Amino acid sequence: MQAEPAHRYPESRSLDELASGLYGFLSRTYKPRPTDGKWRSMVIGLCEEIRGRAARAREEAAESQGTLRALLDEVVEKLRDYADAVSGRASSARLKRAGRSLSTTYEGILLHIKVHAPQGRVAGLPHFKPRNLYRNAFHAGVATAAVLLYELLLTRGQALFILLAIFAVIGGLEVARRFSGRLNHVLVNRVFAPISRPKEHFKVNSSTWYLAAMILMTASTPRPALCLGLLALGYGDPTASLAGKRWGKKKLLGDKSLAGTLGFFAAAFSVGLIYLRLFHPELSPA
Repeated sequence: MQAEPAHRYPESRSLDELASGLYGFLSRTYKPRPTDGKWRSMVIGLCEEIRGRAARAREEAAESQGTLRALLDEVVEKLRDYADAVSGRASSARLKRAGRSLSTTYEGILLHIKVHAPQGRVAGLPHFKPRNLYRNAFHAGVATAAVLLYELLLTRGQALFILLAIFAVIGGLEVARRFSGRLNHVLVNRVFAPISRPKEHFKVNSSTWYLAAMILMTASTPRPALCLGLLALGYGDPTASLAGKRWGKKKLLGDKSLAGTLGFFAAAFSVGLIYLRLFHPELSPA
Protein backbone atom coordinates (compact mmCIF):
# COMPACT_ATOMS: atom_id res chain seq x y z
CA MET A 1 0.00 0.00 0.00
CA GLN A 2 1.46 3.38 -1.01
CA ALA A 3 2.26 5.86 1.75
CA GLU A 4 0.12 9.01 1.66
CA PRO A 5 0.68 12.30 3.51
CA ALA A 6 -0.65 12.35 7.07
CA HIS A 7 -2.16 15.83 6.56
CA ARG A 8 -4.60 14.35 4.06
CA TYR A 9 -6.33 12.36 6.79
CA PRO A 10 -10.01 13.43 7.11
CA GLU A 11 -10.33 15.92 9.96
CA SER A 12 -13.87 15.07 11.11
CA ARG A 13 -13.04 11.56 12.33
CA SER A 14 -15.59 10.20 9.86
CA LEU A 15 -13.17 7.40 8.95
CA ASP A 16 -12.77 6.45 12.61
CA GLU A 17 -16.54 6.41 13.01
CA LEU A 18 -16.91 4.24 9.93
CA ALA A 19 -14.31 1.76 11.19
CA SER A 20 -16.01 1.60 14.59
CA GLY A 21 -19.37 0.95 12.93
CA LEU A 22 -17.90 -1.74 10.70
CA TYR A 23 -16.32 -3.53 13.65
CA GLY A 24 -19.63 -3.49 15.50
CA PHE A 25 -21.44 -4.78 12.40
CA LEU A 26 -18.98 -7.65 11.94
CA SER A 27 -19.18 -8.57 15.62
CA ARG A 28 -22.99 -8.71 15.50
CA THR A 29 -23.26 -10.65 12.23
CA TYR A 30 -20.46 -13.21 12.32
CA LYS A 31 -23.11 -15.74 13.36
CA PRO A 32 -25.86 -15.07 10.81
CA ARG A 33 -29.51 -15.83 11.64
CA PRO A 34 -31.25 -15.50 8.27
CA THR A 35 -34.47 -17.13 9.52
CA ASP A 36 -34.87 -14.57 12.33
CA GLY A 37 -37.02 -11.66 11.13
CA LYS A 38 -35.81 -9.26 13.85
CA TRP A 39 -32.19 -10.07 13.06
CA ARG A 40 -32.75 -9.42 9.35
CA SER A 41 -34.38 -6.05 10.06
CA MET A 42 -31.55 -5.08 12.40
CA VAL A 43 -28.89 -6.01 9.83
CA ILE A 44 -30.57 -4.18 6.95
CA GLY A 45 -30.79 -1.05 9.11
CA LEU A 46 -27.12 -1.33 10.07
CA CYS A 47 -26.13 -1.74 6.43
CA GLU A 48 -27.92 1.47 5.52
CA GLU A 49 -26.41 3.38 8.46
CA ILE A 50 -22.83 2.29 7.79
CA ARG A 51 -23.16 2.90 4.05
CA GLY A 52 -24.03 6.49 4.98
CA ARG A 53 -20.88 6.74 7.09
CA ALA A 54 -18.81 5.38 4.22
CA ALA A 55 -20.31 7.90 1.81
CA ARG A 56 -19.47 10.79 4.17
CA ALA A 57 -15.91 9.55 4.63
CA ARG A 58 -15.48 9.29 0.88
CA GLU A 59 -16.65 12.86 0.39
CA GLU A 60 -13.93 14.02 2.76
CA ALA A 61 -11.15 11.86 1.33
CA ALA A 62 -8.65 13.71 -0.84
CA GLU A 63 -8.43 12.95 -4.55
CA SER A 64 -4.89 11.64 -4.01
CA GLN A 65 -6.15 8.94 -1.62
CA GLY A 66 -6.89 6.40 -4.31
CA THR A 67 -6.42 3.39 -2.05
CA LEU A 68 -8.71 4.76 0.64
CA ARG A 69 -11.41 5.79 -1.83
CA ALA A 70 -11.36 2.30 -3.34
CA LEU A 71 -11.79 0.75 0.13
CA LEU A 72 -14.72 3.05 0.89
CA ASP A 73 -16.33 2.13 -2.43
CA GLU A 74 -15.90 -1.53 -1.44
CA VAL A 75 -17.68 -0.91 1.85
CA VAL A 76 -20.68 0.63 0.10
CA GLU A 77 -20.86 -2.14 -2.51
CA LYS A 78 -20.38 -5.01 -0.07
CA LEU A 79 -22.93 -3.67 2.40
CA ARG A 80 -25.44 -3.26 -0.43
CA ASP A 81 -24.83 -6.87 -1.47
CA TYR A 82 -25.08 -8.04 2.16
CA ALA A 83 -28.41 -6.27 2.64
CA ASP A 84 -29.74 -7.77 -0.60
CA ALA A 85 -28.62 -11.23 0.53
CA VAL A 86 -30.33 -10.81 3.90
CA SER A 87 -33.52 -9.55 2.23
CA GLY A 88 -33.49 -12.61 -0.01
CA ARG A 89 -32.97 -14.90 3.01
CA ALA A 90 -29.64 -16.18 1.75
CA SER A 91 -28.07 -19.16 3.53
CA SER A 92 -25.84 -18.75 6.56
CA ALA A 93 -22.88 -20.02 4.52
CA ARG A 94 -23.35 -17.28 1.92
CA LEU A 95 -23.68 -14.60 4.60
CA LYS A 96 -20.53 -15.85 6.32
CA ARG A 97 -18.62 -15.54 3.04
CA ALA A 98 -19.97 -12.03 2.56
CA GLY A 99 -19.01 -11.14 6.13
CA ARG A 100 -15.49 -12.47 5.62
CA SER A 101 -15.09 -10.37 2.50
CA LEU A 102 -16.28 -7.28 4.39
CA SER A 103 -13.90 -8.03 7.27
CA THR A 104 -10.98 -7.90 4.82
CA THR A 105 -12.06 -4.42 3.74
CA TYR A 106 -12.33 -3.43 7.41
CA GLU A 107 -8.74 -4.54 7.99
CA GLY A 108 -7.64 -2.46 5.00
CA ILE A 109 -9.33 0.64 6.46
CA LEU A 110 -7.85 -0.08 9.90
CA LEU A 111 -4.38 -0.33 8.38
CA HIS A 112 -4.91 2.97 6.56
CA ILE A 113 -5.92 4.69 9.81
CA LYS A 114 -2.90 3.35 11.70
CA VAL A 115 -0.47 4.32 8.94
CA HIS A 116 -1.82 7.72 7.92
CA ALA A 117 -3.59 9.29 10.89
CA PRO A 118 -1.71 12.12 12.63
CA GLN A 119 -0.16 11.29 15.99
CA GLY A 120 -2.82 11.05 18.67
CA ARG A 121 -5.59 10.50 16.12
CA VAL A 122 -5.27 6.73 15.68
CA ALA A 123 -8.52 4.95 16.49
CA GLY A 124 -8.26 2.41 19.30
CA LEU A 125 -9.87 -0.33 17.24
CA PRO A 126 -8.84 -3.99 17.40
CA HIS A 127 -8.31 -6.41 14.57
CA PHE A 128 -11.38 -8.49 13.84
CA LYS A 129 -10.85 -11.98 15.27
CA PRO A 130 -13.99 -14.09 15.04
CA ARG A 131 -14.11 -17.44 16.76
CA ASN A 132 -12.38 -19.96 14.51
CA LEU A 133 -12.44 -23.56 15.73
CA TYR A 134 -10.62 -24.76 12.60
CA ARG A 135 -7.72 -22.42 13.37
CA ASN A 136 -7.70 -23.53 17.02
CA ALA A 137 -7.62 -27.19 16.02
CA PHE A 138 -4.88 -26.48 13.47
CA HIS A 139 -2.69 -24.85 16.14
CA ALA A 140 -3.10 -27.76 18.55
CA GLY A 141 -2.64 -30.36 15.80
CA VAL A 142 0.56 -28.82 14.42
CA ALA A 143 2.06 -28.57 17.91
CA THR A 144 1.19 -32.18 18.74
CA ALA A 145 2.50 -33.55 15.44
CA ALA A 146 5.74 -31.56 15.67
CA VAL A 147 6.43 -32.72 19.22
CA LEU A 148 5.73 -36.38 18.43
CA LEU A 149 7.93 -36.30 15.33
CA TYR A 150 10.79 -34.59 17.15
CA GLU A 151 10.62 -36.85 20.19
CA LEU A 152 10.09 -40.17 18.40
CA LEU A 153 11.59 -39.96 14.92
CA LEU A 154 13.75 -36.98 14.03
CA THR A 155 17.21 -35.84 15.00
CA ARG A 156 17.92 -32.13 15.37
CA GLY A 157 19.58 -32.04 11.96
CA GLN A 158 16.68 -33.80 10.26
CA ALA A 159 14.15 -31.52 11.93
CA LEU A 160 16.09 -28.43 10.83
CA PHE A 161 16.28 -29.67 7.24
CA ILE A 162 12.51 -30.26 7.08
CA LEU A 163 11.71 -26.92 8.70
CA LEU A 164 14.02 -25.00 6.36
CA ALA A 165 12.49 -26.71 3.33
CA ILE A 166 8.98 -25.79 4.47
CA PHE A 167 10.10 -22.25 5.26
CA ALA A 168 11.54 -21.85 1.76
CA VAL A 169 8.13 -22.68 0.27
CA ILE A 170 6.11 -20.58 2.73
CA GLY A 171 8.55 -17.68 2.52
CA GLY A 172 8.43 -17.79 -1.27
CA LEU A 173 4.63 -17.59 -1.18
CA GLU A 174 4.79 -14.67 1.27
CA VAL A 175 6.99 -12.73 -1.12
CA ALA A 176 4.98 -13.70 -4.22
CA ARG A 177 1.63 -12.65 -2.76
CA ARG A 178 3.02 -9.15 -2.11
CA PHE A 179 3.52 -8.76 -5.86
CA SER A 180 0.28 -10.44 -6.92
CA GLY A 181 -3.04 -9.32 -5.52
CA ARG A 182 -4.75 -12.26 -7.19
CA LEU A 183 -2.40 -14.80 -5.58
CA ASN A 184 -2.84 -13.06 -2.22
CA HIS A 185 -6.63 -13.32 -2.54
CA VAL A 186 -6.49 -16.99 -3.52
CA LEU A 187 -4.14 -17.96 -0.67
CA VAL A 188 -5.82 -15.99 2.13
CA ASN A 189 -9.47 -16.22 1.10
CA ARG A 190 -9.59 -19.62 -0.56
CA VAL A 191 -6.71 -22.03 0.08
CA PHE A 192 -6.19 -21.10 3.73
CA ALA A 193 -9.58 -19.47 4.32
CA PRO A 194 -10.63 -21.86 7.13
CA ILE A 195 -7.60 -20.97 9.27
CA SER A 196 -6.60 -17.45 8.19
CA ARG A 197 -7.61 -14.14 9.72
CA PRO A 198 -8.75 -11.08 7.75
CA LYS A 199 -5.70 -9.00 8.79
CA GLU A 200 -3.40 -11.58 7.17
CA HIS A 201 -4.58 -10.30 3.80
CA PHE A 202 -2.34 -7.29 4.46
CA LYS A 203 0.33 -8.68 6.81
CA VAL A 204 2.77 -11.56 7.08
CA ASN A 205 0.88 -14.71 8.00
CA SER A 206 1.32 -15.66 11.65
CA SER A 207 2.26 -19.20 10.61
CA THR A 208 5.35 -17.77 8.87
CA TRP A 209 6.56 -16.20 12.12
CA TYR A 210 5.67 -19.41 13.96
CA LEU A 211 7.80 -21.44 11.55
CA ALA A 212 10.72 -19.01 11.82
CA ALA A 213 10.59 -19.30 15.62
CA MET A 214 10.58 -23.11 15.36
CA ILE A 215 13.74 -22.98 13.24
CA LEU A 216 15.56 -20.67 15.66
CA MET A 217 14.56 -22.71 18.71
CA THR A 218 15.41 -26.04 17.08
CA ALA A 219 18.89 -24.73 16.30
CA SER A 220 19.55 -23.09 19.68
CA THR A 221 17.60 -24.74 22.50
CA PRO A 222 17.36 -28.18 24.11
CA ARG A 223 14.64 -30.49 22.84
CA PRO A 224 12.37 -30.18 25.92
CA ALA A 225 12.46 -26.37 25.74
CA LEU A 226 11.29 -26.35 22.13
CA CYS A 227 8.58 -28.93 22.72
CA LEU A 228 7.25 -27.20 25.84
CA GLY A 229 7.11 -23.92 23.91
CA LEU A 230 5.26 -25.50 21.00
CA LEU A 231 2.72 -27.14 23.28
CA ALA A 232 2.22 -24.02 25.39
CA LEU A 233 1.42 -21.97 22.29
CA GLY A 234 -0.42 -24.73 20.45
CA TYR A 235 -2.85 -25.37 23.32
CA GLY A 236 -2.62 -22.20 25.39
CA ASP A 237 -3.39 -19.78 22.57
CA PRO A 238 -6.60 -21.51 21.38
CA THR A 239 -7.77 -21.90 24.98
CA ALA A 240 -7.12 -18.22 25.65
CA SER A 241 -9.07 -17.31 22.53
CA LEU A 242 -12.08 -19.44 23.43
CA ALA A 243 -12.12 -18.42 27.11
CA GLY A 244 -11.63 -14.76 26.27
CA LYS A 245 -14.49 -14.68 23.78
CA ARG A 246 -16.78 -16.56 26.16
CA TRP A 247 -15.98 -14.99 29.53
CA GLY A 248 -13.53 -12.17 28.81
CA LYS A 249 -15.43 -9.16 30.12
CA LYS A 250 -12.65 -8.03 32.47
CA LYS A 251 -9.76 -6.68 30.36
CA LEU A 252 -6.12 -6.57 31.42
CA LEU A 253 -4.43 -4.88 28.47
CA GLY A 254 -6.07 -3.87 25.19
CA ASP A 255 -8.34 -6.72 24.11
CA LYS A 256 -6.56 -9.25 26.36
CA SER A 257 -8.82 -10.49 29.15
CA LEU A 258 -8.32 -12.03 32.57
CA ALA A 259 -10.30 -15.12 31.54
CA GLY A 260 -8.21 -15.61 28.42
CA THR A 261 -4.95 -15.18 30.34
CA LEU A 262 -5.97 -17.67 33.01
CA GLY A 263 -7.11 -20.09 30.30
CA PHE A 264 -3.73 -19.82 28.57
CA PHE A 265 -1.75 -20.57 31.72
CA ALA A 266 -4.04 -23.45 32.73
CA ALA A 267 -3.80 -25.13 29.32
CA ALA A 268 -0.06 -24.53 28.91
CA PHE A 269 0.73 -25.79 32.40
CA SER A 270 -1.44 -28.90 32.03
CA VAL A 271 -0.13 -29.96 28.64
CA GLY A 272 3.42 -29.24 29.80
CA LEU A 273 3.03 -31.60 32.76
CA ILE A 274 1.67 -34.35 30.50
CA TYR A 275 4.57 -33.90 28.08
CA LEU A 276 7.20 -34.11 30.83
CA ARG A 277 5.56 -37.19 32.33
CA LEU A 278 5.51 -39.00 28.98
CA PHE A 279 8.85 -38.02 27.48
CA HIS A 280 11.10 -36.59 30.20
CA PRO A 281 10.18 -38.03 33.59
CA GLU A 282 13.71 -37.23 34.74
CA LEU A 283 12.78 -33.54 34.67
CA SER A 284 10.71 -32.35 37.62
CA PRO A 285 7.73 -30.06 37.03
CA ALA A 286 9.66 -27.30 38.82
